Amino acid sequence: QYLASLFHPDTPNDVAPGAYNAPDPEPGLPDSPLAPEPSATGFRWGDWA
Repeated sequence: QYLASLFHPDTPNDVAPGAYNAPDPEPGLPDSPLAPEPSATGFRWGDWA
């Protein structure tokens, strides 16, 4: 319960790309869940993020 209290269901998801935190996300965003794309420095969410 302590952990759940830190992640309120009506707040932005901090692990999602910023565009998904908007109340009305802009059109053209990929559907969730996003597939990670391997990169030389780790995982990326694509060129648009």
